[in-house]
Amino acid sequence: MGEKRMIKNNKEDNSQFTLGIGRLNLSRANRSQVTIFIIIAILIVAGVGIYFLLASRGVGGLSKEMQPAYDYYLSCIEEHARQGVALLGEQGGYIYTDELDFVPGSQY
Repeated sequence: MGEKRMIKNNKEDNSQFTLGIGRLNLSRANRSQVTIFIIIAILIVAGVGIYFLLASRGVGGLSKEMQPAYDYYLSCIEEHARQGVALLGEQGGYIYTDELDFVPGSQY
């Protein structure tokens, strides 16, 4: 009785067939759903693998003549980010307080 066979399921819907393999009974809908999930999982794993394969090759970095411009760009970003974080800390997490109904010195 180790063979696969199609058994008609009369208990639920007459159009539904189940595949009996040992104790596991899967309907056609369940089997197709599992197949779709397996295909999606394979595609995700392949995509992640391709991403890491391409990322490991690297872009090669910046040229020596572009490095000073990039360093200046990063220093500007860091300076403005620090100013923004300081302002957020001073104003309770808000940058634009004029949009709030906040009155300095109020009970709230």
